Amino acid sequence: MVENKQDFVIENGVLNRYEGPGGDVTIPEGGQFTVKIFACFYTELAFIYNGPEGNMDYIIKEAQRRSRHTFDVDVNSSDKIVTLSTCTRAYGQTSNQRFVVMGRLLRPGETVGPVAISANLNHKQPSVWG
Repeated sequence: MVENKQDFVIENGVLNRYEGPGGDVTIPEGGQFTVKIFACFYTELAFIYNGPEGNMDYIIKEAQRRSRHTFDVDVNSSDKIVTLSTCTRAYGQTSNQRFVVMGRLLRPGETVGPVAISANLNHKQPSVWG
């Protein structure tokens, strides 16, 4: 049985494909894929980190500027980017804020290895109040 819940293709209760804004993603058989994280940050809604159109090089660089950690991960606009976002109240009781984790899928032939991570003491702070 195949269902189409707007942008998602669900077969027998399992998400197999996303066909919506930002491009298509096929979930590999077995439902697993590996992502290398390159940024995690708090942001205001004005930063469009998940728009279907735009300059991906800008989005990647801005995400890295905002990231609370520096990840030694090579990423560019030709990579398949995965973005996870959730509401937060880390900066007070305004709904104008999100916590975002961004990564890229492993490239063909690439294997998982250790990634150096350090604190980004000068990360760009969100501007949730204005």
